[in-house]
Amino acid sequence: MNGAELAVIRHKLDNRTQEQMAELLGVSLVGLKRYETDARPIPEYIARSAIALKLCHKENLLPVLEKLFAKSLC
Repeated sequence: MNGAELAVIRHKLDNRTQEQMAELLGVSLVGLKRYETDARPIPEYIARSAIALKLCHKENLLPVLEKLFAKSLC
């Protein structure tokens, strides 16, 4: 996966901001920006997580996942 592909996934997730996507992926905003501009290679676990988020969105499960993430951070 390259940065443009990651950005496309982010936009397909209801046009999330970089901040929102970084939070969903569990990375810093600066890290996400570097991934999307290809300034830093995207680790395999980030690519797989982005694909999983895309699938969750397609199946209307992203709100459920976000609630689970919010609870786990408390």
